[in-house]
Amino acid sequence: MIAPCDGCGKIFNHSLNTINAKEWMPSVCNIPVIMSNQCTNADCEYSIEGECCVEFQFCDSCIKNDGIVAKIFTKYANDY
Repeated sequence: MIAPCDGCGKIFNHSLNTINAKEWMPSVCNIPVIMSNQCTNADCEYSIEGECCVEFQFCDSCIKNDGIVAKIFTKYANDY
């Protein structure tokens, strides 16, 4: 499996760490993390067409860096 890291852009030949907006910042909305892939809050800036939380893939190095993870989610929200 070829997987690009959303943090650094490097390509990996193994699965990466996937994190969605609710896992990144639990205060994003009031649904439980377990339901974040079924969220229907269309007004959420971290929602994909009101159907689920946006998620990104990160390599081990990037997922350890809160600044990189925050930058990716913040950019998504600002572009939304």
